[in-house]
Parts: sequence; structure tokens; C-alpha cells
Amino acid sequence: MQSLPGCFLIYDGECPVCSGYVQFSAIRKKIPDLQLVSARDVDDPRVKFAWSLGINLNDEMALFYENNWYIGPEVMLKLGATGKTGVMDRFLHAFLADADVRQKRYRLLVRLRKVLLGLLGRKEIKSN
Repeated sequence: MQSLPGCFLIYDGECPVCSGYVQFSAIRKKIPDLQLVSARDVDDPRVKFAWSLGINLNDEMALFYENNWYIGPEVMLKLGATGKTGVMDRFLHAFLADADVRQKRYRLLVRLRKVLLGLLGRKEIKSN
């Protein structure tokens, strides 16, 4: 995959679960130079680039770290394996560790997120 310079995490900045994960997992302590990017910032070149790669930011977070892309559950696994981990990281790592069920479990989290966003009246992210 092609890439952009830097180290960044693209997530839904208007989703309370996504924002909570970013805040409580202390990601920036683990990766101090990590830039947090809201997927709803459709004018951000990193967001545009992720969409151009076929990453559906309504369904997945995207992490560009050490010149590699991590998508969906791999983001949580990578971040959980980087630096010190908290309770949330350990839970998510255990929940997603089994490769045979990882995608199914991640899809469950995505569906629950979409239900929550619907209840809050938030719309899907535009790909622009």
C-alpha cells in the first residue's frame, strides 16, 4: 500500500466509544509522535488517502505506523502491543487475539457503534 509521511490514527472523532478508546488507552503516551485524525475531517489529506485505498472509515479505524497500515482489529492489537497496556488494552487484545474469530468480534463492535451513533443522531462519515 502507498502511504503518507508521519504516524497517525484515523478514527471517528464524533463517536463517544472511539474517542473514549483513544483517550483511555493512553495511545499518545505509547506513541508520542502519533497524530490523531478525525475521520470526519473530510478535507484532511490523510482521510482522503485512506478512502482512496479502499478503507471504509465507517467500519474501521486506520493506523499508519512505522510505514505500515493497520486496519480495523489490527489497530487495536498493534496499539495494545505497543508500550504499557491498560485494562482496556488487555481486554481488547484478549477479545481480538484469536485470529479465527477476530473479524466477527470486530464486526460486532462496529455494529454496536453504529447503533449507538444512530441513537445519538449522528450520520455516517462521508468519503468525499
